[in-house]
Amino acid sequence: MIQPPRVPTLRSLVMAAPRYLRPGFHPSQEGDLGAALDHIAISPAHAEFESYRRARGNQ
Repeated sequence: MIQPPRVPTLRSLVMAAPRYLRPGFHPSQEGDLGAALDHIAISPAHAEFESYRRARGNQ
């Protein structure tokens, strides 16, 4: 089931910042790549980008 989009709160962003700023941080520690790609595939922003890209003739 697809969840509705959620916007992070300011508090959650502030609490997460130290994790991202760690010298040893790597994005692979954050979550599943497949889930991220699935999310991008259904993203309205991605659909808009693809429409723009096709209109400009870029494959």
